[in-house]
Amino acid sequence: MTMLNQRKTTAATLILLMCLGALAGCVAPEEVEGLDGSSSLINLEAASTADCPNGGTVITSGVDVDGDGSLDATEAVASTVLCNGSDGTSGAEGADGTDGADGADGADGADGSNGADGADGAEGA
Repeated sequence: MTMLNQRKTTAATLILLMCLGALAGCVAPEEVEGLDGSSSLINLEAASTADCPNGGTVITSGVDVDGDGSLDATEAVASTVLCNGSDGTSGAEGADGTDGADGADGADGADGSNGADGADGAEGA
């Protein structure tokens, strides 16, 4: 076996032994249940127009220490204002669309009223 191959084999063996030793140290003799932790919460609120003229969101995060399900001001850890970007320029006007199909004919109108009777004819000779 060459010296280089012997070093590779020795290094691989050492790595394997270190991994096995690390795994053996991770086994607990018996399972112990820990206490429930506190929940992390995030609040999202609309940003003021003073902070964000084009709208935005205030993101506040923290830990719900009292466990009431809401993030109180005393529990807030960080707050960031995330603003919308400014409006872009208007695009060019698009081309006119094609004419639509003709609509259906309307219903017939009502009949007109009857005309007046004609004058009597002249008497015969």
